[in-house]
Amino acid sequence: EIVERPDHPWFVGVQFHPELKSKPFDPHPLFASFIQAALTKSRLV
Repeated sequence: EIVERPDHPWFVGVQFHPELKSKPFDPHPLFASFIQAALTKSRLV
């Protein structure tokens, strides 16, 4: 299950375990996207 808010810059609610699909140098796209959004936001502050 997943919930998204298209009107929010980065919001997603999940009920699964993407961390089980991640590897140290090959993260799940959910984590990669979150890190990218955080980096972008931190540069704006």
